[in-house]
Order: sequence, then structure tokens, then C-alpha cells
Amino acid sequence: AEHQLKTHYEASIMADNMLNHSLKNKMADAAGELEMYLGEHSHSEETNKRLWQCIRSLQKGMRMCQQRNALLKLSSGEYQPRLSPISLQQFGTSLLAGREVRTAFASVWARFDVIACGLIFENALSNAFKHGHPTNPDVFFTIKQLDEPRVGPEHLRLEFCVTNRANPSRPKITRELVENILKGDQVAGDM
Repeated sequence: AEHQLKTHYEASIMADNMLNHSLKNKMADAAGELEMYLGEHSHSEETNKRLWQCIRSLQKGMRMCQQRNALLKLSSGEYQPRLSPISLQQFGTSLLAGREVRTAFASVWARFDVIACGLIFENALSNAFKHGHPTNPDVFFTIKQLDEPRVGPEHLRLEFCVTNRANPSRPKITRELVENILKGDQVAGDM
């Protein structure tokens, strides 16, 4: 029974990997077809804007499929951070696909774990919309350089911040509430 369970589990993982790869490829195909269509036909500015927003959403889905392995490794405790050089503007903009967000990104390059930070801020941005004001969440995403680099781009101090307009029907977030959540005395979902 244990051998059969292990075989079924391994087959499930293999099928999941194939599905993930196929979904990523289909999203790439759809984004490419939309880009070709936009290049061959003229539309109103609003239609072009919406179609490009669809392309960016498909590209974001493709990145999420690529991040699947990182999520598996994070959840199993086997993840090893990898520092990569990237423009802060490029990194911040890559997370905006399909979203109306005000931004302010420092015009510098830095080295950090793009995958882990991408997962964190993808979640932060999603939550800013999900839990913010229902009709005008007014999400603002900033990445600031706090000081001049001492050695190189891997030694920059950065500040990443996502803010939104509060949902008036939810309780106010106080310092005491945050401290209780961090201590484990209260679950964020219980608010």
C-alpha cells in the first residue's frame, strides 16, 4: 500500500509539472497572438490599453508558473535565495500587470532575490486590492533607496512599501493589533 501511495504521489507530481508547463506555454501563445493582432490592426486607444493589459496579465501568469518550483521549495524548507541584479523600476513594474497602481521606484539597480521578493510583493499588492476600499483602493507601491551603496548594488538598503485606502467597513489596524498578530495572540483573518 505504501509503494502504491508513493507511485501515485510521484505520478501526481509529474502530471502537475506537465500541466504547469502546458499552461505556461498556452499563456505565452495567447500573449504572442494578441501582440501580433495589435501590430496588424488599429484600434481605439482604450481598446489598445485593455488588450495590452491582457498581455501583461498573461505574462504575469507565465511568471507565476515559473515561480511554482520556488513555491514548492519554500514550503518544503529547501529554498536557497539567489541574488540577481535588476533595475528597481523593472522589478516594480513587472508586478503591476493588470492593476491600476500609483508608483514611485528609485532609478537604481540592486541585487536581491527577485523570486522571493516577487512572491512577497505580488501577495502584498493582491491583498491591498482585496482588503482595501471596495470602490477606490488607491494602491501605492514604492521602492526607495535609503542610502548610498557602500560596496556595490548588493549592499543597498532599500525600502519596499505597499499602501492602500482603508476599507471603511473593516476595523482600524492599530499598533496593538499588529503586535498581537506578530505574537500569535490574534489571527489576521479574525479581524
